[in-house]
Amino acid sequence: MPNAHVISVADLLRFRQALVKFQEEGLGILLGLDQQSQRLLQWLEGEAPTYWRMEVLRCHELISRSRSALETAMMKKSRDYTPSCIEEKEQLQRSKHRLVQAEEKRESVRRWARLAREEVDEYCGRVAPLRELLEQGIPKALARLDNTVQALERYFEAQAPTAPRASAQEVTKPSLSGTPAASLTRPVTPVESPAFEEEADQSLDTTNGTTSHAQKSSSGMQPEPPVEAPALAGPTSANPNPSEMEPNDAPT
Repeated sequence: MPNAHVISVADLLRFRQALVKFQEEGLGILLGLDQQSQRLLQWLEGEAPTYWRMEVLRCHELISRSRSALETAMMKKSRDYTPSCIEEKEQLQRSKHRLVQAEEKRESVRRWARLAREEVDEYCGRVAPLRELLEQGIPKALARLDNTVQALERYFEAQAPTAPRASAQEVTKPSLSGTPAASLTRPVTPVESPAFEEEADQSLDTTNGTTSHAQKSSSGMQPEPPVEAPALAGPTSANPNPSEMEPNDAPT
């Protein structure tokens, strides 16, 4: 498993909130699409076929009444009078045309109901992975993310530094003019190694010694002259003058 470079736990929490929001919106959209598809199928498979079936029956009844009215009008024929029965014939034609439309609508609804059922089944098959992700995958991811956040918080608490032994240390630094300077506060961090404390004390002593020498120089004191080494006794030349030699040293 690759290592993760986690900078902030707050970013993980914000990512968790975004994941929860995505899950809620995704489930809401899928629920809305399911409701619309179910209403469509309910209308195409239940309400529409029933309506057009009843409409076909009403058209048949209307045709029967139109025929009866036409026959009644034609019975009024006499030797001197022949009725035209134009209205009755037009009513019968309209009833027949309405029956044809009702039958076409009924067949169309039956065909569209079959096609809609196929499309809805195909949609459900394609959206099944997304539904599984939203209903099962994201809850598992949220639980794993919660465990990760808790583990990181415990890790950060374990890696937190301990409380310092002293909150601050007063360090007085003398000024070069000879007047004591204001005390400087330097925070002290906890050190586990004694060798580091000894090196810090030596560095502080060296700094104090350098500062004392600078104070003497600035107060006008002349430095002591260097002490020269005494000259060694003996001849200064390799060939001494014989007149300067003592009698005891003269040659015989």
